[in-house]
Amino acid sequence: MRRLCRQLPVLLFLLPAVVHAQHPLTSPFLVNVPDGSLQLLPNVAASASGDFVVTWIEENVGQDHSTLRARRFSAGGAPVTGEILVSGQTFFQHPAVGMREDGSFVVGFVTDSGLTVRLYGPDGALLHESLAFAIGQFPTLATRPDGTFLLAWHRDGAIFARVFGADGAPLGPERGIGPAEIAMGPQAAAGPDRGFVVIWSRVRPIPTSHFSQLTILAQRLGPAGAPRGKAITVQEEPPNVSASAPDVAEDAAGNFLVA
Repeated sequence: MRRLCRQLPVLLFLLPAVVHAQHPLTSPFLVNVPDGSLQLLPNVAASASGDFVVTWIEENVGQDHSTLRARRFSAGGAPVTGEILVSGQTFFQHPAVGMREDGSFVVGFVTDSGLTVRLYGPDGALLHESLAFAIGQFPTLATRPDGTFLLAWHRDGAIFARVFGADGAPLGPERGIGPAEIAMGPQAAAGPDRGFVVIWSRVRPIPTSHFSQLTILAQRLGPAGAPRGKAITVQEEPPNVSASAPDVAEDAAGNFLVA
């Protein structure tokens, strides 16, 4: 069930603190400019300095039309840009966003034309646009300090990934990293050695049964996106039990957390 709201509030927390001791740095503040529209599917990406960007889908009430928007903020929550119209097409599917250290950011999204990547400068100006692939779903992004980034996505029951340069140009070929079976919802994180880790959910029907087996898998990738070793089984759920939208983060030592 998706949550409908006309205003998109944000609350900042002191992230380095111990979890139970975290406290808000600001009062809740609005991301969008209220205009009576519905705001859906917010997504946030932040840099190491604390600056962040928010993307969301805006639906016009009573109209069969939606837009994908973004807005950049300082570490203290002050808006750095106005609302940025990323795309005015009417079909979007789980847009992804990645923040870079210089304040620029990348947005990946799916439209009727295919899987698209757009690169924006710190001021919100469009720097580069690329129709990455004609077919792809559920994109996810992971950025590196030098501005290069990984895009991973789902296609035809498998997971694929590709590394892009700081200018948005591909640095190598797309690579299949997930099994050729029913796979869903990749998430990615960048590591300290210029590598990446990608996680996804795999669904296998259980023979002679109406149930399915869901497994969460993880795969480490090298700097160019090539798999390192074999995929790791993170969690195997009991039959007919699903894990909802797992995510991944990697620390400065190269350890990663799946939740």
